Amino acid sequence: MRRALVRTTALLFLSLTALSHPACGKADLRAELVELLREKAGKIESLTFTCRTEDGEKVYGEEFHLRFPDEYRYRFLEERNGEMVPTRYAAQSGNRVVRARLEGSGSDISLQAELLEDVPPIRGTGVYLSLYHMMGNADYYYSLLSMLEGGSLSVVSLEDREGRKTYHLRSAEGLSPETEVWLETENGLPLRRELVLEQGRRVVFSYGDLCVDPPLPLEPFPESAAEIAAVFGRTGSPVSLDVKDGACRLGPASLTPEGTGFSPLLPELEGFEEAGSFWRDPAASDLSASERSLRFPEGFREFYLLLRQGSRQAEIREVPRVEDFGYYTSGLGLLSGAYLVQQERFPREAADASYTVTFNRQEMQLVAGEVEITVTGDLSRQEYEELARTFQSLAEGNP
Repeated sequence: MRRALVRTTALLFLSLTALSHPACGKADLRAELVELLREKAGKIESLTFTCRTEDGEKVYGEEFHLRFPDEYRYRFLEERNGEMVPTRYAAQSGNRVVRARLEGSGSDISLQAELLEDVPPIRGTGVYLSLYHMMGNADYYYSLLSMLEGGSLSVVSLEDREGRKTYHLRSAEGLSPETEVWLETENGLPLRRELVLEQGRRVVFSYGDLCVDPPLPLEPFPESAAEIAAVFGRTGSPVSLDVKDGACRLGPASLTPEGTGFSPLLPELEGFEEAGSFWRDPAASDLSASERSLRFPEGFREFYLLLRQGSRQAEIREVPRVEDFGYYTSGLGLLSGAYLVQQERFPREAADASYTVTFNRQEMQLVAGEVEITVTGDLSRQEYEELARTFQSLAEGNP
């Protein structure tokens, strides 16, 4: 039996009143939505959409092209002189990431960019965390299921909105900030989200140009300064390009780096196959200033294991348990200012694992034997708990 849920909150979204269909019972609507979310999870291979955000007088846009499980292209647009101008760009392809931004104004404009090589798997980079509209993968659908089943979200009604039928969802009473979201009945993807923040600040997200499994290919991953300049429509413009090393190298678990004294646990999950494993030396990485400022224990390494089923992917990060040293490359705590967050503790036989879910993401953290483990990705809550039980058995010597 699940333990009591501990709900913490940070950022989500309120809305305008729309025409509802009161004849539809809420229990029936909830059952319909749950069935839809379960049916759609893991079925989308690629997705394009836009998002328009209104935050007081500020208006900005975002454009996404996602190809699951580990590729995306992203543009952030701001209103300048009455036009929407791309000012930021991000792309990921496997273990490579590009981030670029337009700085300055008028004639004093420059392009700053980073090419990140050998980064951890997609949800472990921190780059993924910053793109909080990453919807459409199984992680998105399962996160909604968990929040509905955990009571953080409830179905209010079936409504017509902008010519489409939608499920109207609202955050549970007492959770803050108050949140409302409208999901299309055809695919379970959001049409609109709204929120009210402190001091009455209202933020509205409107989604459009949605295309599931679009015929157009993903644009090429930009690798040079010239290609990055072209992304911003500034062919020939100079680009300040900084190449960084994530120090996450492909290698099997059996090739434990010398001096680590760390043997990772290697679980199996029904229906999934191993898609790769990596060893990372964070002390050798220059991805972030926070990592460079840390003093890592001698021989400290991270081990990453990828499990994949079609377009679904789970990322497992393992590190040795070191007394008085805590270190995470990911964590939903980073989103504490951006999401409604629901937390749960699994039972002892599942390693007392902490399962955390937000609107678009899930994460599990646990200790099994002398190994600290973080799991993210396209798993259902049940699969997360199953994996936690497997880790506990492996740590106890019961493969």
